[in-house]
Amino acid sequence: MSVSSAWVSNKPMKRKKISGHKRRIVQILSLFLINGNFKTFLTGGLYKGKLKNICIPVLNCHSCPFALTACPVGMIQQFLALGLRQGFTGFLYIIGLIGLPAMFLGRFFCGWLCPFGFFQEMIFVRKFKLSFPPWLKYLKYLFLFGFVLVFPVIFTNKFGVVAPAFCKYICPAGTAEAGFWGLWAGYGGFGFVLAGKMAILAAVIFFSVRIWRFFCRACPLGLILGFFNKISLLQLRLNDRCDNCGVCGRICPMNIAVPVELSSKDCIRCGKCVDACPKKALSLSFKDSGKR
Repeated sequence: MSVSSAWVSNKPMKRKKISGHKRRIVQILSLFLINGNFKTFLTGGLYKGKLKNICIPVLNCHSCPFALTACPVGMIQQFLALGLRQGFTGFLYIIGLIGLPAMFLGRFFCGWLCPFGFFQEMIFVRKFKLSFPPWLKYLKYLFLFGFVLVFPVIFTNKFGVVAPAFCKYICPAGTAEAGFWGLWAGYGGFGFVLAGKMAILAAVIFFSVRIWRFFCRACPLGLILGFFNKISLLQLRLNDRCDNCGVCGRICPMNIAVPVELSSKDCIRCGKCVDACPKKALSLSFKDSGKR
């Protein structure tokens, strides 16, 4: 997806707001473009066309009846298992699908395109806001290195078949998008695994009402994309008009110490700090030599 110059440019942001209605419109369009399978859904099936061979780097379940593309986290787990036994072609393919876009935009996908991130924003109630628990930031490492990367290497058979652990036991997006639909359509059974996932989803919803984008702080895909924040072409930029007033740091919904941590792996490029800066010292722009 191209980034409109109205939102991201090589020039410092002026008075145009990027974190309000424009971002919301992009989020809504993304939701329906990624989940636009209304044809086979109406007949009771999943989309199995060519688009399922690609993924957009957002958390969107492969088994959602509306989904047109594959889940990047699920593809990583499956291709990693297959790659260790049949060569790394498939694994490198999925790394390319995630890594190349991330080299350009970093976690922009999280802040602007992710359907589950959008859902969490919609249910957040500011007056019930809770403080961000510091331990939460470590969960994403457990999910990524434990469930997504290590589990497929260990628990596979000789054919490379793996039950993707994060998708099967943890992912709240999968439960919301596929679990309930499976029960409703009659192709999924209710058992201990689904009950556990529903409990996780309920906890995520509970905390997302009180903590802005609660699960985004523990998302393994967000962690992968976040590793690219320091090298991506799209960056938060600070000019010499900054007077260290601290407004940007206080407004940041991801609790990042802006402007000190401009390339934090937790930054989702939402643009709220850019809009809040009274001196217009911050911009969301592609790299050039005129900013730091």
